[in-house]
Order: sequence, then structure tokens, then C-alpha cells
Amino acid sequence: MQLSKKEKEKLIRKLQKEFDYKHVHYTFDNDTVSLSGFYPFLVNFMNLLGLKDLLTDQVQLNRKGRLYSNMDMFHTLADSLIFDIERIENIGLLNHTLCQKIRELKNIPDAQTARDYLETFALENVHELFQANKEILSRVQKIVGPQEVTLLSDTHVTTAYGQQEQVEVGYNPKKHGRPSFQSKVAFLHDNGWLINFQLCGGKSTSKTNFQSFFEQTESLLPKGCWLSRVRLDRGFFSEQTCLFFEAKETLTYYLKVIVNPAMQSHFARIPEEDFTHREGTPFDLAVTYYRPESWQKERRFIVIRKTISLKPKDTKQKSLFELPAVYQYEAIVTNADDNETKEEIFNSYNSGCQVENFIKELSYEFYIDKINSQEFTANYAFMTIKCITYNIVQCFKQFILKDAWQKSSFKTIKNYLIKIPGNIFKYGKGIRVSLPSSYQFKDLSRTIEDRLFLFAQCFL
Repeated sequence: MQLSKKEKEKLIRKLQKEFDYKHVHYTFDNDTVSLSGFYPFLVNFMNLLGLKDLLTDQVQLNRKGRLYSNMDMFHTLADSLIFDIERIENIGLLNHTLCQKIRELKNIPDAQTARDYLETFALENVHELFQANKEILSRVQKIVGPQEVTLLSDTHVTTAYGQQEQVEVGYNPKKHGRPSFQSKVAFLHDNGWLINFQLCGGKSTSKTNFQSFFEQTESLLPKGCWLSRVRLDRGFFSEQTCLFFEAKETLTYYLKVIVNPAMQSHFARIPEEDFTHREGTPFDLAVTYYRPESWQKERRFIVIRKTISLKPKDTKQKSLFELPAVYQYEAIVTNADDNETKEEIFNSYNSGCQVENFIKELSYEFYIDKINSQEFTANYAFMTIKCITYNIVQCFKQFILKDAWQKSSFKTIKNYLIKIPGNIFKYGKGIRVSLPSSYQFKDLSRTIEDRLFLFAQCFL
């Protein structure tokens, strides 16, 4: 029931008297306020990386005569991630924001235009995007200098809820029986840079076309990086994987093992005195040389043993005898030199678990799992754009934000540095952003600006 103005005023007075009700008057007449924060610094950082030239030179899309250039579309999709827009359907929320003003767009491309752009990609164009990604990271690596690097590789499952191309029912640990994509990913351990991302059908496994994936990954390493170590999850476990890396001679691999009953039996026969307890963990470590059935030769296995506590079935009756210890075994197979101790290998591999955090950030903060098209290549293209945006943010954290912000999640950066309302005005030929005087990180702006100038000098 619609209240009259008089009835509404009467009700407000009654509510104020009974509940201390606060009547708030809304007007929608401010054309200058927008989410802005420190977004312009990130745009300037992209420009210093030479993003426009790199993408223009590397990615050859045939979109002549379109209202929006390829760079307009790339920036719009990247900006949607920066401003936490989860789905392409909502990309219009970027209208009347600082993004629109800085990019000098009359209107932000709508969702259908964004989809049309993604659907112009062929597989070779996706590969061109990764070549551009390599050049971006190479530009940053030039500042760091030549560096020995460790590669982390894993697979990731993206559940699908439609009839997208190449979705299949395969291995899906969280949504059993649901169609999905399988993705292979490769990161650098020390800085979290994403080197390669390969989208595959749902029936694909880690070992499917692994050698070609790794060789492609090697070719995509930033200039000035040379690969010395590789850490791989158990999905890659096979003798073929071992042989592939052993043929490279100078490369050390650490490969998580799928422990089958035969291995379990072999590990259980390792003498007790060969095990040493790892302080601060529930694990015991041992070394054994073992040749699994069907393998050509034995290899060095680091055995990780964990005690499993068992309780009597009848909890009301105490057992007269102490139950024997039951162990759970994991293992790492490696070609590491014998001088590298089991403790060092254990620590080295466990530090590689960081890859799970990198994937989690891609999933939850760059929305890599959101599928926006029925076409496989269009989805692959958008996921690759998300990967490049992820790398730009990683570099921005490491070289510009630094300090405590370097280890902050992208969500934290969005909430505290980007999604901050401000008034936007024309300022000569530029733009002035007016943020709240009480903003707690206002002193950071001068620091970021100074670091951007220092960063720029590296390329002059």
C-alpha cells in the first residue's frame, strides 16, 4: 500500500518517538563521486610496462572498423577485475567511474560487445597473449637481473554449469560427476608470476600432453631467467615424467608420488632407525632407493611417514593392550644430488605448496573459474587476460607497493586501495581525484608516486 505524504510524515514522527528512528533523505544529484582510490597509479604502472605496444605488436586480432579498439577491450576486461566485477554481464558498472574517464571512453563496452571481442580470438591469438605476457615479465625481470628460478606446476579443475565447448565429465574432486575443464598452470616459486596456463577438456589429466606443455612453458620464461628446479604435484607422477626431466641433465625435479599398495608395503619395511623425526611436524623422514613395478630403474624416494591414531571400537571399554602404530605414507621422488638431505628436500617441496595459494588467488580474486561464453577459445582468451592482469598486480605489489602490501591478497588491495570513493574533476588537461581527508592510507600516495618515478627511470 502506497502511503500519502501526510501519512508517511506522521509515521516517521511516531517511529522517531518510539525507536529513535533516523529519517535519511536521499538525493541522486552528485555526478562527480566514484570509486577511484589509487587506481590511476595502477594504470600508470601498466603504461610503464609498455602494455599497449606489447599487446598491439604481439596480438593480431582482425577487428577493423569496430567502435572499440583491441586495447579498449583488453583494458575494460582487466579493469572489471580490478574493480571486483565478477561476471561479464555486469561490466556496465564501470560506466561513470574513473575507469571511463581515464580511458577516455564515451561509454564502457557492454557485455555483448565484450563477448564478441573474446569470440574473435583463435587459439593462435591466445598463444600471442602469452607471448605478450612473457615480454611484460621480461621487462620487469630486466630490473631484477639474471636469476635462477624454480618452477611450480599443478592442475586445476573448473566446474561448468552449461553446454560449453570441451566441457567433459572427468576428474572433479569437489563436484563429482559435474562437467568441467582441466587447466595446467606453471608459476615461478619466488615471486608467484604465472608463466603458462593451458585450458583443456574435462577428461584431460595432468600427464596429458605434459611434455609439450612444459616445453612451451620453458619458451615462455622471462628473459634473464634460467630454470634450475621443478616441483610437480602427484598428478604428474610417472616414470615418463622422471625420464623427461632427467634427459635435461642440469634440471632438478621434485615429484610427489602416488603411493600404491606395493609402495606402501616397501616403505613399511624400511628399518625404524632410518627414520628421523622432523621437529615441529607430525612427520618422520627416511630415504630409500626403489624401483616401482614396470619402471626401468630405481630412483631416490624421500619417504614421509605420519602416525595415524586408532581408537578401540568400543569406546566405553578400555583396551587391555596398546594398539600398534599405524602409519600413513607419502613420498617424493627426485634426482636431487645426494648432498641434498632428506630434510632439505622435504622443506624444499613443502615450500612449493605455495602454488595452491597462487591458484586460490586466481580463482577467488581474479575469477578464473567464471565461464562467460559457450565457445572454448573465448573462455580461454578471457582466462588468459585474467592471468596477465594477475601478473601485472603481482609486479605492482612487488615493485611499487612493497612493504607489508607485498604479501597482501588482491582482495585486500581492492578493498583498501582501489574501491575508495572520491570526487573526480577535470584538472587542466588531466584529472583531479579528491579522496576523504580521513583516508587512513593517504600518506601512501606520495610513496607510490615516488616509486613509480624510480621504476620509470629503469626504462629511460
